[in-house]
Amino acid sequence: MAKTTWFAGRSISGELPVWAPLLAVAGALTNGFMWMYEVVLDDGRSLHAYKHRDTRRYLHLDTEHNAWVYQNRQECSMYRKVDLADALSEAFAD
Repeated sequence: MAKTTWFAGRSISGELPVWAPLLAVAGALTNGFMWMYEVVLDDGRSLHAYKHRDTRRYLHLDTEHNAWVYQNRQECSMYRKVDLADALSEAFAD
């Protein structure tokens, strides 16, 4: 069984939304999302958190268009890579 790697991350407030990762993976469906904040992982990577207006679910994407899932583990925000198609399905799930 493959080991799942989790990374600690902290959210930071950006002054301007970053839409490029979402536009690259969702195209015209971007209109249903709000940019919420940026996350910096402990390895230096940046993620962007987008929240869907209708489903209220989040989609976390890095600048290379990889999807990530969030989990609060022992008072720490943790993230791991997930399949992009699964993350998109989850973001649109009712």
